[in-house]
Amino acid sequence: YATNSVTAFLFKEVARLANIQTPVTLSFVEPFFSVIVLLLRNVMGCGLTIGPILASG
Repeated sequence: YATNSVTAFLFKEVARLANIQTPVTLSFVEPFFSVIVLLLRNVMGCGLTIGPILASG
């Protein structure tokens, strides 16, 4: 789950090179794959957000 500025840049760069859209470059056309950036406060325990997100969708 954790990343820093270097690994975040590398991940977004790989997505860009593979033509995978990121939230910054979203267009009106829904891509087949997309990168979602999820930010959490560090006071929240691991796994407290993914369950409700998956259950809602």
